[in-house]
Amino acid sequence: MSYSADRAAFVGRNRTLGNPAAMERTRLSRQTGAGLDPCAALQVKLKLAPGERTEISCMLGQAPSIEQVHTMILAYRDNLTLESALRQTQAWWEGRLGTIQVHTPELAADFLINRWLLYQSLSCRIWGRSGFYQSGGAFGFRDQLQDVMALLYAHPQLAREHILLAASRQFKEGDVQHWWHPPGGAGIRSRISDDLLWLPFVVAQYLRITADAGILHEMVPFLDAPLLGGDQHESFGLPVVSPERATLFEHCSGRSRIANALATMDCR
Repeated sequence: MSYSADRAAFVGRNRTLGNPAAMERTRLSRQTGAGLDPCAALQVKLKLAPGERTEISCMLGQAPSIEQVHTMILAYRDNLTLESALRQTQAWWEGRLGTIQVHTPELAADFLINRWLLYQSLSCRIWGRSGFYQSGGAFGFRDQLQDVMALLYAHPQLAREHILLAASRQFKEGDVQHWWHPPGGAGIRSRISDDLLWLPFVVAQYLRITADAGILHEMVPFLDAPLLGGDQHESFGLPVVSPERATLFEHCSGRSRIANALATMDCR
């Protein structure tokens, strides 16, 4: 077997994916690393007798250690294990994407609303943080709170977890990180004001749909960082987690100094 992570070497100069240079070679370049136009290509040689059939499984993934990688490879070499994992994955997605079904006179709209948009919200916007014009991998305080609202029925636990994550990116003074990069948490402190609306608004929606009033009592820390100067619109930095904590309700109401979206609700 040979491999390549270099698209330029795989396709070849003045060639196309319809006729790549690699198809004329006995082995791939075995080039990987930074500075390449990345791709993933594997070349495997098989000898089949007339009428013979075989299946090839290619695994792509990650693990915290080499030992766990080896364990996973050994486990998934078995075809029955692979088939079981595929069925579990299909059932998981069906449980998420099939929670709500919309039927309209337009079949294309049904496919878009019922499955594709929800799939994109979860896989691209929440997990990958890679949108059409926003592929940096950062969490947006406003944007991902908006996105997670699409999952309030299909995946309420994930919505709950993200609400608490967003609350933890609030500074002691009440403003928030407009965006930040996991896992370290570096991002920008800004004067963008509409960020402050979305935490109480999404929490209110979450409560209406799930009736999980217990989330309001979850204790969440604040961030601590230098204040913006009088002439600063934003500042990039790595804040520290403050020892000061407050309930989610306090993060939504008192700290942010905005209209209390929860005031009309029974949140006992």
